[in-house]
Amino acid sequence: MKNCMKNSVALGASSMIASAAGAQVTEYKNNFNGWSAATGSYETIGFGGFPVNTIITTQYEDLGVVFTNFGGPEVVRPFSMFGYPQDGYGVDGNAGIEMIFAEPMRSISMHAPGLYRIQLFAGDEMFYFSSLMGGQGPNFFGGLVSGRAFDRVRFVGSLGDDVYSDNIYFSTVPGPAAGVVIVCGALFGGRRRRG
Repeated sequence: MKNCMKNSVALGASSMIASAAGAQVTEYKNNFNGWSAATGSYETIGFGGFPVNTIITTQYEDLGVVFTNFGGPEVVRPFSMFGYPQDGYGVDGNAGIEMIFAEPMRSISMHAPGLYRIQLFAGDEMFYFSSLMGGQGPNFFGGLVSGRAFDRVRFVGSLGDDVYSDNIYFSTVPGPAAGVVIVCGALFGGRRRRG
């Protein structure tokens, strides 16, 4: 029995690497620390500060994201530390949550109660469909880091169910200047002055 419990705990926080349409995508299940370490800096959408039943659409346009309400309205739910323990606020995505980004993205994730899958799109092409994430109860985490840029994401329920989100996190593709810094660091990072 002890071995069985130890193995199930080890599976609780995991990551999986998959290849999709020539792009490597890493899944992080109940492993926020692993996702955030792989992502670096990221933005957070917490859904706080809106009246209950507010339909979320362009409220986060300043972060470069629009919610499309593709399956029905994404509606702010009442304060609940049980359902939304990150900050007490969340959204009910009727039949799913879809977000369109103004810039190319490299990672996406969320804390959420319930089960869901994540779809990544480049234009109209869906190039990745994650395995099942989440679980029964609050505060489950699921996220992706993609080797291919995406500009649209969908969180979809396991059987067309609603998707509830506590917080959603995302990061952009590093710009050319960041790429130069990374390459220079890799080339010159191992050199030391000898004196």
